[in-house]
Amino acid sequence: MKTRIATVMLLLGLFLASTAFAFEPVPANSQAKKEVKSLIKKHIIYPAFAVENKIECTVYMSLVINENGMLEVDCANCSCPEVKDFTIKTIEKIDSKALKNFKGQTMKLKVTYDLK
Repeated sequence: MKTRIATVMLLLGLFLASTAFAFEPVPANSQAKKEVKSLIKKHIIYPAFAVENKIECTVYMSLVINENGMLEVDCANCSCPEVKDFTIKTIEKIDSKALKNFKGQTMKLKVTYDLK
């Protein structure tokens, strides 16, 4: 009887442990990071309103590559909400067939707006 209870408890523990980690996001590999960074460098421009108001800030974000090869911003943080919204909208418009190979991968990214 004790071995049956121990076996059931062991199986229950394995089941709980396996389901607890089943939905963890897949971190992006180096090739995906390189591709995303190059795409963002091509598409991100310094917004005119930020130049006029002399706004310098950094936007920190977490990205997910969806099944269509589009980037989705999971969460973002910045001291200037206008720059954060501009960056999110710009990134979510980026469409690349090369990113379809990396669907489901996540990464953290930093975009810095610096007046020089």
